Amino acid sequence: MEADFVCAKGDPVMTTNLKQLEWSAAGNYTHAIFYLFVPILDRACAMRVVDSEDNRSYFIHTVSRYDTLGKDWHVVTTSDTREVRCTCMRMECLGVPCEHIIAVLVLNNVHEIPRSLILPRWTKDAKLVVVQSMSMIWDSVQLTQHWCLMDWYQKVCKIACHSTQKFQFARDIAVLMLKHFVNKDAGDTSFPPEGPPTESGRPPA
Repeated sequence: MEADFVCAKGDPVMTTNLKQLEWSAAGNYTHAIFYLFVPILDRACAMRVVDSEDNRSYFIHTVSRYDTLGKDWHVVTTSDTREVRCTCMRMECLGVPCEHIIAVLVLNNVHEIPRSLILPRWTKDAKLVVVQSMSMIWDSVQLTQHWCLMDWYQKVCKIACHSTQKFQFARDIAVLMLKHFVNKDAGDTSFPPEGPPTESGRPPA
């Protein structure tokens, strides 16, 4: 797999201001996922934790971007920060921590990405991802792109189904894209029609 081949070529150069977390990511992720994660570290520097609520067994942190008013995210952590979740749900979708989670880790002086936030399939030790019972293999980039598209199109569906005009607009674009891809890549069998499994074996909700 290409991501595994790149891993063997040495450590990447650190470029962000969050060097320790960046080193932690470099030590765990394949290069493909690491370079997907680096921009998230950069965006985390523009985040600030504006409020923290202590509920004894867990904390609720409110995170905001410096240049954006009225847009907040809530990050829930256990007291030891071993378990972390964000309302943006990008961790569940992409499998890597979002910038809101990173901002909370920085606030708590956490210098290594918690193991609960590192999915085995994105690590250097995960050589292959087998799709269901098929011999088809997906690399980390394909999986990430698939889940990104699933997340975005599900949001489009939720919005478009409430308006006939929006539905027709979304439908027409989808049909045009499908026809274009089918005509251009009719012989490409790289992607099985049912798509890859998630952690639970089902497509993302």
